[in-house]
Amino acid sequence: MPLVSGFVLPSQRLEPYEDVEKRIQGAVAFIQASQNEDSPGKLNVEEIGRTYEVPVRQLRRRLQGRQSMQEG
Repeated sequence: MPLVSGFVLPSQRLEPYEDVEKRIQGAVAFIQASQNEDSPGKLNVEEIGRTYEVPVRQLRRRLQGRQSMQEG
């Protein structure tokens, strides 16, 4: 059965969770800094997620205030 693109079980992850978490924190910091500036457009979270190579769904949840597995 082929894997669905974009969905990876934690047991199938090829890199440590800590590495993904660092990139998520970087993406969140970028988004928060961009929102603090007087930037006229709305940020595209999906594009930022692809740029930082993080799961977009996880990035959205973090922006909504959910803690990481390390914090919780």
